[in-house]
Amino acid sequence: MITKAGVLAFCLLTATTTSYAQVSVAPRIGFGITSVTQAFDPNKPRLTLHAGVEGAYELIENLTLRSGLLLEGKGVRTSDKSGGNSIKASIGFIYLTIPLHAQYSLPIADEFDVWGSAGFYFSAAINGVAKYKYNINGTQSSDSDHIDFGLDNDGIRRGDGGFDIGAGISVPFLANKLDVGFELSLGLVNLNDPDESDELYNRSIKLLARYPLVFE
Repeated sequence: MITKAGVLAFCLLTATTTSYAQVSVAPRIGFGITSVTQAFDPNKPRLTLHAGVEGAYELIENLTLRSGLLLEGKGVRTSDKSGGNSIKASIGFIYLTIPLHAQYSLPIADEFDVWGSAGFYFSAAINGVAKYKYNINGTQSSDSDHIDFGLDNDGIRRGDGGFDIGAGISVPFLANKLDVGFELSLGLVNLNDPDESDELYNRSIKLLARYPLVFE
């Protein structure tokens, strides 16, 4: 038996869902400072780019669930010296990344919001290149090599995943709001062979901009 209270509750739930259900798709672009850290032996960061598309679904007022697909670079620079000889290496990876974040926005003025986000990312490497520069007894040379993926091939683990936390501001721009902010990514997957003593983790700080296309 359907009661009046049940009908009223259904109407209120439907009204609330309709009020807050909003979907947006946002092209995203930015750059990052990335590194691959070793235990007790941090390496030098590397400047990289990322681009892709994110979608957002408004769960309740000011709270959205975000996901999408990004093409992003990661990597590291490192060097070593011994006597008068030296070697410098620049290692770059290209990943396909799926972020999954919850974002909360707080209005601070007319049309201006600040936001914070947290969540996880899941990545798969699709390419990797290592470039080397040598200085041996005053003779300089260079070389490059493709990076093998897969622990069975004595390579680097292809898959990666970790934790993201970010913050930024939304400002009026044309018909919608432009999001600008930063994102800190902490890899939780050891990229190296578990039998090796050195554990390798991706780390990055990314600056981002995205412009949502809103669909009610």
